[in-house]
Amino acid sequence: MISFVCVLFDGRDDVPEWSRVYDESWVEKLYRGIARNLGGLDFELVCLVDRRRQFTEPVRQVQLAMVQPNWTALMEAFRPELGIERGFLLGLDTVIVGSLAQIVLYAGDFALISDPYRPLQLCNGVTAFSASGAARVWRAWESRGSKRFDLGHRNNPSEMVFMRETFPDAERLDELYPGQIVSYKCHVQEHGLGNARIVYLHGEPKQQQLTDAFVKEHWR
Repeated sequence: MISFVCVLFDGRDDVPEWSRVYDESWVEKLYRGIARNLGGLDFELVCLVDRRRQFTEPVRQVQLAMVQPNWTALMEAFRPELGIERGFLLGLDTVIVGSLAQIVLYAGDFALISDPYRPLQLCNGVTAFSASGAARVWRAWESRGSKRFDLGHRNNPSEMVFMRETFPDAERLDELYPGQIVSYKCHVQEHGLGNARIVYLHGEPKQQQLTDAFVKEHWR
């Protein structure tokens, strides 16, 4: 089974307003986008949550270990007790716009994508991992103890900075599957969808702010 993982928690007042827009409907739209584009392959969507949620889609809920979640909660996707053999970590600001058939064939241990602003760097717009890859990432995260929160981005603890600095030689999904995983701001706005399968929206704008035809067609 292929596992997709996302995170949903109530936004706090000390984080940007754009990061406080998420609710259950975003998880369900992500589920349906995956289901439409997997060609009938068996999958699950695992949602790490701060409290019990009501979903109409068959989403597997897992309680977050963090008492007051911030975006480093995404690291909990690698917790061994989730039992994920082959996983893909996605943000809720992700729109699936085409077949995932090639991307889900990724058979490596751990992969990130190139930062759309600084391509020599890595970012975690989409992350792929195996059970052994997840174990390696989780061990590295746990070994830092409280210092894991020292790695920050814009004055906030950052799981992206941790992964970027700890695994600089991670494989890059955007190089393995050229044109299939794209940034809305850096690629779609300039060049259109092209061959895209996954569009990730980082920062602003978010889906509900856009009038692009692909959002109406695929984010539902």
